Amino acid sequence: MALRHELITDVVTVASEFDEDSVSCAVPAGSDEIMKNCFTLRSLGLALMCVLGFTTWSSAQVFNGDFSLSLSNWTRVYPPGNIFPPDNGVTTIDIDGAGTLSSSTAYYAVAGSDAQVYLEQSVTVSAGVLYHFAADLAMVPPGNNADGGTVTAIFGGNQIAAFSFGSTTVGVNEYGNLSANITPVASGPQTLSIRFYRSYGAGGTPADFIDNISLIAVPEPTAGALVVISLLSLLVIHVWRRGHRHGSMTLGGKNQLGVR
Repeated sequence: MALRHELITDVVTVASEFDEDSVSCAVPAGSDEIMKNCFTLRSLGLALMCVLGFTTWSSAQVFNGDFSLSLSNWTRVYPPGNIFPPDNGVTTIDIDGAGTLSSSTAYYAVAGSDAQVYLEQSVTVSAGVLYHFAADLAMVPPGNNADGGTVTAIFGGNQIAAFSFGSTTVGVNEYGNLSANITPVASGPQTLSIRFYRSYGAGGTPADFIDNISLIAVPEPTAGALVVISLLSLLVIHVWRRGHRHGSMTLGGKNQLGVR
C-alpha cells in the first residue's frame, strides 16, 4: 500500500503541473519527428489527467464515519410517526467487545416502534463502480428483552443491509456488523441512511451502537487505475526523452520529470 501511494504521489506531481500549454517545442524547420513527439506528449499528459480525475471521482467516502468529530457531517431525521424522539448521541464504547478494536467514539440510539431515528449523510458515487459498505455494531441491554433492536442501512432509497440483535440477556452485550456491495446506476450524490428500530415501544430499551461506517470503491480506485497511470507515465517520460535527443522540448519551461 505504501509503495502504491508513493508511485501515485510522484505521478500526480507530474500530472498536476501539466496542461496543454506547459509543453513547448523549439522545432527547427523540417523537424517533423520532434513535432510528432511534442503532440504525443501533450496527448499522453491529457490522458493521464483524465485517468487521475476518474480515480478521484470514483472514491466515495463517508465523512466522520468513526464519529471522532461527534455528529459532524451527519443529519438526524425523526420520522413523523414518532411519539417522542429516542435517546441518541455519541458516546465511547468498545464496539467489538473481545475483538481487536479498542474503545472509541460511536453513535448510539435507544429506539422503539414509537421512537425512531435515521442517521443520514450524502455521499457521491460513480455509476457502474462497485462499492463496499461496512459498519460495526453493538447492543447493550439494561435487562432481558424480547427485542434488542434492528439496524438497517438504506442507500439511495433501497435497503442494502440489516442486522437484528434478537432477544437480549441482562449484562450480556452483543455485537454484529453491516456489510454490502452496491453498484450505483447513476453518478452523483446519494443519501446513506442508518435506521434504528424495535418492534416494541421505547422504555427499558436496549441501546444500539454503530461505528466505523465506510463506503469504499472495490477495488480501491488507485489500485485499479495504477497500471494505466504507470503505463501513461512511462510513455510520457519516453516521449520526453526522445524530444530531448532530437531537439528542444520542455515541460512547463523546466525539467519537470527529473529526467536528464
